[in-house]
Amino acid sequence: MFDSLPPTHSAALARIANVRPAAYARTRNHLDGAVTGLSPYITHGLVTLREVLAAVLQQQPLDAQHKLVFELGWREFFRHAWGHAGDGILHSLHPGPQPDATYDPVLPADIRQACTGVRAPIGWWRICSMATLPAITSVGSGWPAPAATSPTCSMPT
Repeated sequence: MFDSLPPTHSAALARIANVRPAAYARTRNHLDGAVTGLSPYITHGLVTLREVLAAVLQQQPLDAQHKLVFELGWREFFRHAWGHAGDGILHSLHPGPQPDATYDPVLPADIRQACTGVRAPIGWWRICSMATLPAITSVGSGWPAPAATSPTCSMPT
């Protein structure tokens, strides 16, 4: 399904047309779940969150509490918070169980290289589970930053 990710607006629209909200909500955390595959398109600005939501809602009405709507809202909230906090969002906002210096602030290179932009969210967490919690929080918060400069790494949707 994700063998080809042409970097065009029309490819993003075609992918949106294939979104199955009910299947997404039910299986998005499965390794072979019905993810949208839109993350690279959203991350690199080929389609906006508003466009995605509007196009999906044209196909079928969704409640504001639907998982797909929630995930799109979360992406928008994170961008908003990042806009206000800047790179400060990449650091602990509250003290953890141990001093920050006890945690490795960066995931190992072999784990970071595993990003594809279309991996099911649970796949990301399985990869990240090999690292310490503060590193997960830091890298998880930082996904849009490396995604903006990397053609292959973006937060899954």
